[in-house]
Amino acid sequence: MIRMNKDGIINLLSVNNSRVVFKESYLYELIKIASKKVGNQKILANKLGFSRGSTISKYKKGLQIPSCSTVKKIAKIVEISTGELIDNIKEIRKENWWRKECGRKGGITTFRKYGSEFYKKLNGKLQEKYDHKYFKNLGFKTYKKYGKEHMRKMASKAGKLLPVIYPEEKKKWGKIGGMIGPERQKPTKQEINLMEENIKSGINNFKVHKSIGNGEGFKNFDFVYFLNDKIALIEEVTDIPPIKNRICSKVLEIYESKIFLKKANIFVPMILTFNYEKESTTKIRAPLDAINILLQENILPVFYDRNPTKRITLIEGILNSNNIAIQEYKTVIKKWFQDEMIKRMDQIKEKARGQLKVTMNKEEMLLNKKLIEHGFEPKGKYLLFSKYGAVVVDNFVELKNNRILFEVKKIKDRRSFLKAALDLAAKFFVIKRLYDTQAKCVAVLVSDNKIKLNSESYQIKLLEKYSDIIIKNDNFDKLKLLGDV
Repeated sequence: MIRMNKDGIINLLSVNNSRVVFKESYLYELIKIASKKVGNQKILANKLGFSRGSTISKYKKGLQIPSCSTVKKIAKIVEISTGELIDNIKEIRKENWWRKECGRKGGITTFRKYGSEFYKKLNGKLQEKYDHKYFKNLGFKTYKKYGKEHMRKMASKAGKLLPVIYPEEKKKWGKIGGMIGPERQKPTKQEINLMEENIKSGINNFKVHKSIGNGEGFKNFDFVYFLNDKIALIEEVTDIPPIKNRICSKVLEIYESKIFLKKANIFVPMILTFNYEKESTTKIRAPLDAINILLQENILPVFYDRNPTKRITLIEGILNSNNIAIQEYKTVIKKWFQDEMIKRMDQIKEKARGQLKVTMNKEEMLLNKKLIEHGFEPKGKYLLFSKYGAVVVDNFVELKNNRILFEVKKIKDRRSFLKAALDLAAKFFVIKRLYDTQAKCVAVLVSDNKIKLNSESYQIKLLEKYSDIIIKNDNFDKLKLLGDV
């Protein structure tokens, strides 16, 4: 039921957490008007209490349903008449209306996945551990009746008990989850285009988002091609802009994937399909040092924006065991790489020297200050050269004939932390591979908040692998460890 106050505005005070479903396209128009009134969509998001404008975009697209309190704020901004607002409200849903529906679907899926035996075992063990009504008569019907909230409470306690009850089953389920989840992801627009190209060219024996296991876990690959029911080729694809840190991160990921496949005794050709350049305010080109690592590892780069047909020619050559075609592609790409190095090297070095002149930001100044406080003599930004390019690090010190390189990143939340971890891991990987094999690399992650870090994240594992010391959450006392590096 929709209630009204004396001024004719919907009385939402008692149902602030309920959700308002509008008739088709009305909410879109409402947000459009509100955005124009306050200035733009970003300002509107701030006024509604959202940290990002993406929530507003989801409202406009119908991907999320606004709460009554949000509708109340929008109504005040737009100054809309009561009658029009009521006419365009389809329904008001109760708070947490989704729990019953999601719980029903989740219960059915869980039951089908693990079977009734799972609940029988769990029921007995949980009743031994907890004397609580939630853990009596667990099963498919209980899930249907109580929904997602019941499932969440049960899963929370069950998760703590599973290692004790049957660790092997938990390990197995974890692997299955790591395999099935990525395989169910929808292909990206780029992947769909490449799939269509494959099929038009008669290449049909491939799978998208195929998971492969090596006994320790699963890894998901964009395209896996088969020949006589055996894996014959693996292709990773990306449409990210060819910015240095982004491409270096992708190269590190595919390099780690190659190591993973070796443990599974899979030795097949690998290719990385991406765009070599992009027109922006200036022309952005992929970093040559990252491309060089691909060539060193016999991972063939395919520049989709340069000549898309080369991709199909290469794939057909590999699948048909046409060694002449494969060798011809390798010869052409290596010749192109040498020519590109000659053309771009002066520009790369000039751009790197320009970075040395950039004033230190707040985080870099903090790092410099902390190094001095701990008795070191920081040299400031440092430029490393190799025949494959140039790279600048935020700071460095010389200690016991060791060159210690520092990179500092500001992190605001967990998402930015994971991105920073991958970027730094990739940078240190490239430095140690091409610029200074003996360098010691220190990652400094500066944050105003105490961010809880999960060491199971692959980005963090990579950072731990390629850095010598990680200073996080402003724990600069770790600088004392430099004496042991």
